[in-house]
Amino acid sequence: MLHDWLIISSSLLICICMMNAVMLWLLKKQNKSKAILSIIFVLLSIWALISLIKSYEPIELLDFSYCIFSLSLLPLVSLYLMSLMHPSAKHKKSLILWGISLCIYLIIYIFLYISDYPQVHLYSLQDILSNSYNLLIWLRTIVFLHYIIGLFWICYHILKTYKQHRYDIAQQFSYSENISLSWLPYLLGVFIVVGIGTCFDLFWVESDNTLSYIISNAGYSLFYLVYGFLGVLQQDIYQNKQEEPDDLAEKNHSGKNQSVHIPLSIRVQLQTGLKILLEEKKVYLNPDLKLDTMASALQTNRTYLSWVIKEDFGENFIGLINRYRIEEAKALLKNPDTLTGIDDISEKVGFKSISSFNLFFKRYTNQTPAAFRKIMMNEKQR
Repeated sequence: MLHDWLIISSSLLICICMMNAVMLWLLKKQNKSKAILSIIFVLLSIWALISLIKSYEPIELLDFSYCIFSLSLLPLVSLYLMSLMHPSAKHKKSLILWGISLCIYLIIYIFLYISDYPQVHLYSLQDILSNSYNLLIWLRTIVFLHYIIGLFWICYHILKTYKQHRYDIAQQFSYSENISLSWLPYLLGVFIVVGIGTCFDLFWVESDNTLSYIISNAGYSLFYLVYGFLGVLQQDIYQNKQEEPDDLAEKNHSGKNQSVHIPLSIRVQLQTGLKILLEEKKVYLNPDLKLDTMASALQTNRTYLSWVIKEDFGENFIGLINRYRIEEAKALLKNPDTLTGIDDISEKVGFKSISSFNLFFKRYTNQTPAAFRKIMMNEKQR
């Protein structure tokens, strides 16, 4: 009975991985991140198929090959997430180091496989300790230490980049829907748990580990289903975005802009032009407004414009734009002739979602739009 459930759970895992791979590949177009994620799911489906075929065999050299696979998955997951946040970034050095270490492990594995090296059945930690003289035990331990260290280092590096990404989003976009990657820290948390669970499973397995495989397959299936779903829905954040040379030169290690020397005449011109765009032309009503769009309208670059917004208006780009949107919304809510609903007002003033509208409205007024409208109506009736 358990073996039937093992086949079902393994087949489900394979189907989910292949389905995600096909969908992401069909949707990839010019999106590098979707293509990378599609390749990841192809590798995952191959691993799941091999695990199903080998599930009835004792854990021997399969452990070492599984370790190698796990090690190769880390940089691919990292590359996918990094390509979402910084599509133009290069990761050649990290990939070269990973490739060298992977080749060394593969050579060792092939040597052990063809040399009839004495194999040992490993079913528990006690078996591992009692066979500590076996070279295979030490190799597997080294690979897993490499895996755990790489797992935490990559997660730390991604979270650090994610922090910079959130800063960049606030500086360049007037919205955060579908580009904030708010799900990423939770995904990394689950990824760490899955990684540690993998190590626990292989170092603490019992003699009959069928149930363990079934539970593991079910957990992986759910995780990969959510992972693929997020990948399919995720839009390309930086479409046709190109880094300006001065952007990179004027950023310190924390990612924030240092002092930018702008001639006074240009600074005044940008201040005036910005007020015209916001107060007369009301460009903030455009829900897809970006810093690049406004910089192009003012015939300047986004570094100068971002610095003027920060220094002369005291806010980042998303804060400035949404403050004007909230002021527009307040004017509509105060008007007794405005009979439209809160949702319609939210859309009319440039918000992409009612949740963002409520969030920013409460941030600037300390009350919800509905409460604000009620107070205004009561005052009108007095």
